[in-house]
Amino acid sequence: MRISLFIITGLVMLCSTTKAQTIENPSFEGPPAPGLTPTGWFACNDFSTPDTQPGSWGVSTPAQNDNTYISLVTRGDGTVEAIGTSFSEPISTKACYAASFHLAFSPDFNYEGIPYYPIKLAVYVSTQGCVKSQLVWTSPVISHSDWREYGFTFTPNTAYTDLILEAQFTDAVPLNGHVLVDNFLNNQ
Repeated sequence: MRISLFIITGLVMLCSTTKAQTIENPSFEGPPAPGLTPTGWFACNDFSTPDTQPGSWGVSTPAQNDNTYISLVTRGDGTVEAIGTSFSEPISTKACYAASFHLAFSPDFNYEGIPYYPIKLAVYVSTQGCVKSQLVWTSPVISHSDWREYGFTFTPNTAYTDLILEAQFTDAVPLNGHVLVDNFLNNQ
């Protein structure tokens, strides 16, 4: 058994973990292009797919890790983008897991002259692809343009096979927003 330690917004959290889980392509590597989901990941909404960055919609932020990352958006019409992947094996019920992502916001993000604002990232686990079974973490509003690591711990309420990342509105009013995501770290 290994102990993972995180300092999250001034709080110290301990997480006893039993074994590591892996995912394919944790730093979202692939050809940069709009509407292109990186290898090992799948789009969770048919109407819109995440973009592999940098290079689309005015985004030029260098990757935090390796060469590419993804952007997820929310829209004023109430729609959001989401992306998923599968764990190497199901995560165990009642075990404690620790993970982190690097998140940022690009003030240069622009689609057809429409401004995009800072939003949140929601992380879910699932027993069936893009079905959001259990919310395990929600980020604060990501308004900084530099990459920052956000760590969290969670205990699943059943054995899950998939991980889902979803753009999330900052409040009840839908708005156009985006978040940049790189470098998933599973810290078991």
